[in-house]
Amino acid sequence: MSSVLEYSPSIYDTWRRNERLLLCYLINARQLPTDHTAYACEDEILSRVRPSDIYSADYQYLYSLLRGMYDANKSIDITTVVQECQTNIAQRRAKRQAIPFDNVIITITDIANIENIVFASYKSVIDAVLTASRSRAIRDEVVNRMPAIMAGDQSASAGLLDRLADIQSSTDVSSSDDDAESEIAARTKACIDYIDTPPAERAKNNIYLGWKSLNCVTMPRGSMFVVAGETGSGKSVFASDVARKNCIKFRHHVAYFSLEMSNLMLQKRMLAAEARLPANLILNGYGSLSANDRTVLLAAGKRLADGGRLHLIDTCNSIDLIENKCRVLHAHGKLDLVIIDHLQLVHTEYGKSPYDKIRYITGRLKQLALRYKVVVLVLSQLNRSKDNRLPDARKDNKPSIPSLTSLRDSGSIEQDSDGVLVIHRPFEQDADGPGFNRINETIVLILKNRWGRLGSALLLFDGNFQTFHGLKNNNFQSFSKMSKKEQKAADDLFNMPNNHSRSA
Repeated sequence: MSSVLEYSPSIYDTWRRNERLLLCYLINARQLPTDHTAYACEDEILSRVRPSDIYSADYQYLYSLLRGMYDANKSIDITTVVQECQTNIAQRRAKRQAIPFDNVIITITDIANIENIVFASYKSVIDAVLTASRSRAIRDEVVNRMPAIMAGDQSASAGLLDRLADIQSSTDVSSSDDDAESEIAARTKACIDYIDTPPAERAKNNIYLGWKSLNCVTMPRGSMFVVAGETGSGKSVFASDVARKNCIKFRHHVAYFSLEMSNLMLQKRMLAAEARLPANLILNGYGSLSANDRTVLLAAGKRLADGGRLHLIDTCNSIDLIENKCRVLHAHGKLDLVIIDHLQLVHTEYGKSPYDKIRYITGRLKQLALRYKVVVLVLSQLNRSKDNRLPDARKDNKPSIPSLTSLRDSGSIEQDSDGVLVIHRPFEQDADGPGFNRINETIVLILKNRWGRLGSALLLFDGNFQTFHGLKNNNFQSFSKMSKKEQKAADDLFNMPNNHSRSA
C-alpha cells in the first residue's frame, strides 16, 4: 500500500513538465531577441519562484544554480550554464556531496531545447508551479498534524487553519481578471495623488535634466530618452552633468555605463565640474593644488560619494551585461536612472547589420526601463550627412539644424524612445570665423517628447570646467506657447531648497 505522501505518476509528470518549462525560459530568455516577452519574464520568475517551490531534485538544483548566476551578473546561455554546472559538480564531488544527475550536458540540453516554446505563456507556467508548491505544502502540513489531531490535541487543530492561511499567502499566484476593476481604480487614485503632490515630493517620482530651462522636460519612470549629437558636441559632458545633478540635487541612484572612457576619467570630469576647478588640473595634472583647492576637491568628492548613489561602470560593454548589472542594482533598491554612453558602442551578437543591432538594443533598453520602473538615458551619434538637416538662419540658411532623421544607424532609435534631445552647437566650427564669440553656445533641441512639449533651450559649454551652464533669464522656448502655470511649475521645481548643488 502506497504512502499518503506519494504522488501519482501523472501528477509528478505535470509538475516536472512545468518546472522544465520554467528552467527553459531562464536559459533561453536572452537568446530569442524577436520576442520581447522572452527577456521580460526572467525577473518575474526569479522574484516569485523560490528554489523550495521546485519539486524535482535535479531541477531544484539547476534553478538554484541559475539564480546564483543571475545574482553574480554572469551571462546566461546553454554553454555558460553547462560550464557552471560542471564546476559546481566538481566541487561537490571533492566534498563527497550528492550529485543530482548523471550527465549534466544531456540534462541541460534536454531542458534548453524544448521545441515551440511560447514565452507569452510564462505567467501561467509560474502560476502552475506555485499552485503545485502550495498544494504540496498544504498536504504535508495536514499529514504532519493529523496524528496529533486524531489523538485529541486541540492546539494542533487550532493552529492548522492559521498555518494553511500562511501557506496560501506565501505562495499566492497572480491576480485574476476580476481584480482589473480595482487595479484601474487604484491607478486613477494614484494619478490624482500625483497631480496634488508638491513639486519637492514629485521630483522623487520623476527624473529631471537639472537645468532650469530644461526642467519642464519631465522623464517619468519607465521611459527611455535619447541624447544625440555630433562627435565632439558635448554629449558625454551633458550626460555626466545629468548624472551629477540627479545624484546630488535630486538624490537619485544613478548607474552610468561608460563605454568611451574609464571610471577614473569620468569621475575626474565630474569632480572638475562639481568643484569648479580647471579640467586640465584634474584630468592631466597641469598645475598644482593649493590648500583651498584640495579642500574644495575633497568636499566635491564627498558630495558625489554621499549615500553611494552614483555607480560608475566601465566593464559592461554588451546589452546582456548591462541588463544583468541593472537587475542586481534594482534588487538592492539602487536604481533610478540608467545612462549609457553611448548606444553605438553597445555590443550584441544579434543581427548582422548595424540597423538590426541598434533595433535590437533599443528594444531591450526600452523593456529594461519598463521592467524596473527607471529612466534610461541613451547617448547616440548623429549622421555626418547634411542632407536631412534643416536650414539655419544663423548660418545663412545653410542646412545645419539636426532633425529626427539625422539619428545614425536606425529609425528604431526614434521609434522606441519616449523623447529625443539633440545637442547642437551651431558655431562650434567657427573658431576663426564670425561666430568665434559664440562658439560655446549650445542649443538643446527637444525633437520628440511623449510626455510634454517640444522646444529648445540655450546652454553655455564651459570647457574649462567640463560642464554646461544655464543662462540667466533664459527659459525653455516651446514650439507651442506654454501657459504661465506650466512655466511656474518648472520654475518651482528648479527653486526647490537644496544645500548640496553648486550649479544650475
